[in-house]
Amino acid sequence: MVEIGGLIGSVAGVLRDLSVDEDAIATVVAKLQAVADDVEGSGFRDLDLPGAAFGGSSRGQALSLHHAAAYNVVVKTLEGLVRDLQDFGTGVTRAVELVKDADTMTATDLKRQADAVAVLTYEAEHSDADRLRDQARDAQPVIPDVVEPPAVDPMDPTAQSGGAG
Repeated sequence: MVEIGGLIGSVAGVLRDLSVDEDAIATVVAKLQAVADDVEGSGFRDLDLPGAAFGGSSRGQALSLHHAAAYNVVVKTLEGLVRDLQDFGTGVTRAVELVKDADTMTATDLKRQADAVAVLTYEAEHSDADRLRDQARDAQPVIPDVVEPPAVDPMDPTAQSGGAG
């Protein structure tokens, strides 16, 4: 039989890789370990008895056949349990890989989107229209300011007479 304790350690390690809460991991490990302890401590392996252990009578032989059949069912069930635990560990490992791949893809997608935004922002801030407008404006000759004479207020009596006089 496969060592169940090693499988439990593998499951716990994979759950940690998935950043599962340590209390939840401890609960899962405790339950799996309790079952493993029950299986290991049951003395089940010592129960595979030869047919002669039940005596030579026809009833002893019948009991031996029933015992062997029941023992075989339990052995196959435990083998299935171990395979299920292995498959579970493999599934969890694959889930970790998928989560990591998704994180990597998400990071890549976010980087690609940030790069696209940077390009669009650069283009918006450095458009040809802006550049050509600025060049055309800067290429214009300097036009001096025109000095206008002060405006005359028609209501001002001193302004109409042309000054003091």
